[in-house]
Amino acid sequence: MDERIERTERDFDPPIPESNSKKMRAFIQRSVFVLPLVAALSACSVTHSVETDTIRTAAKSMKKNLKGYKGLYCTFTRPDVTCRVDWKGEPDPETHAAVMAAVKAFVTPEHMREIARSVKWNLEISEFHLLLNTDDNKADAEHAYSARYYKTSDASDDSKANIDAYKTWTEDGAHPVPLENGSD
Repeated sequence: MDERIERTERDFDPPIPESNSKKMRAFIQRSVFVLPLVAALSACSVTHSVETDTIRTAAKSMKKNLKGYKGLYCTFTRPDVTCRVDWKGEPDPETHAAVMAAVKAFVTPEHMREIARSVKWNLEISEFHLLLNTDDNKADAEHAYSARYYKTSDASDDSKANIDAYKTWTEDGAHPVPLENGSD
């Protein structure tokens, strides 16, 4: 008798109302579409810390030659690279120009491709952002600059006319300024 009760309980499948099974099917169908989409979108905004030999050399040079230098920190968030230079206080104009010159030395197409390879990015780095932070608040920088690989937003146009190769720098809120002429 005990065997029969045990088998009956084990073999019993309660009926599922048809409206619940339709809802469940719809939920599963939405999940099959939405979950991969969410995963793909979240992967687009992954930020990688970047450190190359060229960046290390630039950091050592700034530390040795520029008074007030505290650190250089670079990250890659596709398709851009951002480097923050931490500084003790506001640098004088000569030091500010020296920082810009030091950064220009490593913001080249070759080095940007090296960074891209290091994070397994197979395209050009679209934009390079330089943040000069002169206080302890690392959330915002007192000076911000950027340079682009392409002159336009059309990254599919590889013509020479569309390649700037990080030569023109823009100060946030300002017109493009060639780095050779300084940033101020």
